[in-house]
This record gives sequence, structure tokens and C-alpha cells, in this order.
Amino acid sequence: MAHPHVFSRPPGATMISFSSSSSKKVVFKCHHRGKRRTRRRERSSSIRRRLVFPDSVCCVSNDGSDDDEWVERACVLADSSAGECAPHPKFACVIVHSKTRDILCEAFQFGQAGEKCERQAERKLREVLSSSSSLAKKETTTETGEYDVYLNMEPVHGIEVSGETRSVDALTRMRSRGVRRIVIGTMHPNEKFRGNAIKELVERGGFKKEQIVVCKTNTRGAMCARKVNEALLYRCATGGYPHGVYKYAMTLDGKIASSSGKSKWVTGPESRETVFHERARSDAVIVGGGTLRTDDPRLTSRNGDGTLTHAYQPARVVLSRSFDVPEDARLWDTSVASTIVMTSASHGKPALAKILRDKGVDVVEFEGEFTMDKVLDEMRQRGWLQTFWECGGTLAAPAITAGAFSRVLAFVAPKIVGGGSKAPTPMGDFGCDAMADAVPLKATDAKVYGRDVLITGYLPNAFAKGRLKRFVEGGWMDGKRDGFVDVGESSDDSERVDTFGENEVLADVEQCCADEAESNDNEKDDNASDEIRFYKSWDTYSALSNFSAHAVDIDGENWLTSESYYQAQKFDDSHPDGVEIKNAILKANSPEKASRIGRLKQRERPDLLKKDWNSIKIHVMDRVLRAKFTQHRSAQSLLLSTGQKRLVEDSPVDNVWGSGRNNDGKNLLGVALMKLRDEL
Repeated sequence: MAHPHVFSRPPGATMISFSSSSSKKVVFKCHHRGKRRTRRRERSSSIRRRLVFPDSVCCVSNDGSDDDEWVERACVLADSSAGECAPHPKFACVIVHSKTRDILCEAFQFGQAGEKCERQAERKLREVLSSSSSLAKKETTTETGEYDVYLNMEPVHGIEVSGETRSVDALTRMRSRGVRRIVIGTMHPNEKFRGNAIKELVERGGFKKEQIVVCKTNTRGAMCARKVNEALLYRCATGGYPHGVYKYAMTLDGKIASSSGKSKWVTGPESRETVFHERARSDAVIVGGGTLRTDDPRLTSRNGDGTLTHAYQPARVVLSRSFDVPEDARLWDTSVASTIVMTSASHGKPALAKILRDKGVDVVEFEGEFTMDKVLDEMRQRGWLQTFWECGGTLAAPAITAGAFSRVLAFVAPKIVGGGSKAPTPMGDFGCDAMADAVPLKATDAKVYGRDVLITGYLPNAFAKGRLKRFVEGGWMDGKRDGFVDVGESSDDSERVDTFGENEVLADVEQCCADEAESNDNEKDDNASDEIRFYKSWDTYSALSNFSAHAVDIDGENWLTSESYYQAQKFDDSHPDGVEIKNAILKANSPEKASRIGRLKQRERPDLLKKDWNSIKIHVMDRVLRAKFTQHRSAQSLLLSTGQKRLVEDSPVDNVWGSGRNNDGKNLLGVALMKLRDEL
């Protein structure tokens, strides 16, 4: 089911319209410089800047067609796995008959190791054509093709950047089955992948330039395509930082708890159910030590009776500078979901740290001063796409200043609690002295859930992290940089109408990605480094990851990923319980689930671990890597293309197989890959 806030209105939610005049005077203010300039902007105007498209190898969609409708359907389909597996770039494919406009088949990629949607669609198309005499045809040229393919996002392609060619190969084969056009909602935001698939389809896939269509920036198809992968857009635009969503619930008088600190419950069950679903769309849910001590939350996605709503549960993160956390808390039950505590190394409580680690809690200790920048860098290193912040105002203030938030979900309950200064508010002091300095949310919207109102909006991109912040600090006026940034509104209340839509907010983020890709094409030399780092299975050099979508056949069994096989080999299959664990890992529909089962059972049932596991685990890894890189040609090509460069699994959480947080890990996976590369 599509996420209620993305494309459709959920049951029981009522839309609230914000009216505005057709033309408003909008003030552009350079953040922290105090300069203002004004100009007229029409609400119906198109995006101010032109995205970079590979004009030499594709064309832009024409107005008046129904392409937007089908791209939007692909976006809804791509969002189908949200909450059922860890966040990942979302892909879907819809094939439509060019004359009748009927859907022949459609598919989406489930999880980071799921089968590519283009390959699924190709197989389904073949089945449809072979089973229907009216549709079955022999080889068909693209000039007389009868089918249109719709993709929400350009697929990943490139041997030397990802080891991935399967999506483009499938699309190329579809051409001989009658596909006449490929319509793409948005180009891939990753600077290393952007434009690769489109170029390959034209130069070597047999398609003509006019047969590969990319939606115009301000069309509905492009808007939906950006929205469904907005977390990926932000991650690419900021240089790896996650898309941060700040959620809070408050009373009409602006309090998130009573004067005694009690907050159960500010909002009604309809709002809380929405929050549970939102949590499952993120890599991590974040609170402060105060919230942990006061509320003892579970931070899971669950039903009213406490049962888990989704197969996937995000990590729970507690930020506590002083490590002031209790020995017993519901978050320390890591059988439900993983828990991480980030604190200062100088907390002086080693015994408490050991107690939590023995329970499976990951205690991250930062050297030196505990800062929000260090927290965000840790999240970036873990490769998280989206974080869901449910902290109080004390933590929210430094977080917004550091650029942790991109979007806000504010639930307002129709009740008054009072409490004066003792009752906490959603945001602490972060330096706004006058109302004119307040942060204006963009693309605001509102919905009603039960008796509560949910107000959503985006923070201006000038409050982002990394290169997105640097990008907007250059400023834009009518498509040209001029040193002014759209971060403020006029102090004149008559001009306080939000004309900056969601389309423009996310188009700005995509433009940053496009500029970065163009800059890298012109300036950077990727061969300068003698080291290649890899981690996430959907990022650069993805095929080197054990979580990549490369199934392996070993001893008559098909394993979803090499990670799945490795985790299962830990357990003694001469014991019935060991066999049960192995089968659970074999059936796991994602590598993160397989890894979680293996690690959890290793801690809970050490008696089932193979007695010689420590001495054979490297042999097990060598075996599965050899199977993977000999059974998948594109993955092998990527490995061989690395030459003699040092390979490093850039994992901050694994000091054995990866580089570790301080780059002092053993990097056994990198060593094993380099050994296999030499043998091949």
C-alpha cells in the first residue's frame, strides 16, 4: 500500500486547503547576512532552474500525454515495500499497451537485494505474450513496437561503478518483444550513476534518442518520482547525510508534555497509528536521554494491542552526552529491534556500558566533545537514508542548527495543558531573536486524523548539511546565482503566503545532484586514489557488498545473498534448533533480516554455534565469495576492474570484516576480495 503522505489520502484523513492569491511578492533573504531582495513569482510558473539532462541521448516528455499517469503509478508501486524491509532506493516498472493503454504487467524491487523490477517485468511480459495468441508476436522492431515501459527512476548501470548491468540488459531484450518507448520519471541522483543507463540504452541497447523519455521537471510524473525517493535525493545532495524527519505532538498551547513531564497521550489513536507507520519507513528512530528516562518508550511500529505492524523495525537510537540512562529499559530488548546509544567516551560509566553491550546494545562512544556533527557523521557512515526524530526541544534545537532535519511532522491536539515554563515545548532556543528570523517551512500541508491536525512542511535547503547547504548559499534568482537564498519571508504579514511548493523544494535538491554529477564529469579523476571503499549494496561498488542482490547456489540450495549463506553456516545443523535457525535464514526475504537472525541467535544460543566456527569462518566467506563472483559475470567484472587497488569494507559497525569506526578494523572482507581478485 502506498504511504498515506506520499500519493494518496488515507482513510479518515481530511484535507485542509490553504488558499493564496495567484501572484505574491516573495522576499529572498541571504541567511545570516540580513540582505533582502524582492521579485514577483507566479504560482503557476515552472521551476526556476533547468535540470541537467543528457540531451544528446534522450528527449524530454511532451505535454498532453498520459505519461504522467503511468509514471505516477510506477511511483506508487515502488513504494509498496515501505515498512517491510530496510529503506532503500525504490524502483518499479509498468508496461502498458501503446494503443489500448492497458497494463500488461508491472513489478517493483523488494528490498536492496530484491530482483530488479525490469527483470521481473521482462519475465512477466514474456509470459503474457506466450499465453495470449492475440498478443504473441515474433521479433518486432522498435518502429512498430506496441508497448511502453514506465520507470519511476533511472536504473543503476555501470560495471566499474556498481557491477550492475541487469536492468539495462532486461530493457534491451524487451525491445525485441515490442517495446517502443521507455519513459523515466527522474534520473538517478547519484553522481556516479546519473545518465549511465540512458546512455547505454541508446548507444548499445538499440533504442533511438526519441524512444528514451525523461519527464519534465515540473510535471506530475517527475514530482511523484522525486517524492517517492526523496530520502535518496537528500542523501546524494548532502554528500551522504540522511533525510531527517522531525516529528512531535503538542497541545494547542504548544506543550509536548505536562509540567510533570508526562506525555501519554498528547494525541489520539489515529495520529499514533500514523506515527507507527512513519517509523517503519526510516532506518532509525531517535530520542534523547530525557525521553528515555521519562517515557521508557519502545519506539517500534506496532498495532494498538502491541503486536508489531511491520516485518521491518528500525534501529532505536538514544543520544545522551552524559550517558545518563537506566540499566533497565524496554529499549534494551534487542530481540525486537536493534538499539544504539551514542554518548561521550568520557562518561565514566564503563560498568553500565558493559551491561548494555551484554544485552546486545551498540554503545557508540565519541572521543572529545559530544557534538551533533559527530552524531550526524556517524549516521552518514552507517549509510542511513532516513532518520525519524522523536526527541524533545532540548535535543531538537542543536539538531536543527546542525542540519539534521529536512522535513517536519507536527501533530496538534485540540487540548490545553498549561504548565507554564515547566511544561516542555517542541523546540529549544537556537538563536531566533525576532519573529522575522523564524524558520519558514516550505510546501506546507495539513490533514486531520481523528481530532488532531497534522501539519507538514520542509525546512529551507539552506538549513541542510554538506554540499546541499553550500549549493543554496550561492543563491538563485530566475535561474542564476546571485548570492541570495530563499530562507525567509517578509515581515509584512500580508506577504506570508507559502507559494514555494513541494515540487520546487525537491527540484532544488535534484538540481544539486545534477550539478554535482556535471562537475564530477568535468573535474574529478576517480583513478587518483589507490583505495576503493564500499559498504551499502545500492551505492557505488555495490556488487562488492555481501548484501548485494546476487543470489548464490551452493550445495543445491539457493541463497538470496552471500550474507544469508554466511550467517546460516554459523549454526550446528546436527541439532534440530540449529536446522530451524538455518532454515529461517534461508527463507529470509532480505539480507538485513538474515543478518539480524544470525547475529541475534548467535548471542541468544551460543550453544548452537559450531565449535570450530572461529577457525572456519574465513573459509566459509571465501567459498561464498567465489560462488558469487563466478556465478555473476557483472559482479566479477567489477571486481577485476578494481585492478590492484586496496578494497575496504567501509563499515563503522564491524571491526572484524570491515574497517571499523576509527578505521582500525581488520577489514577481512576486503582482504578476501583482494585474494579472490588475484586468483581470478
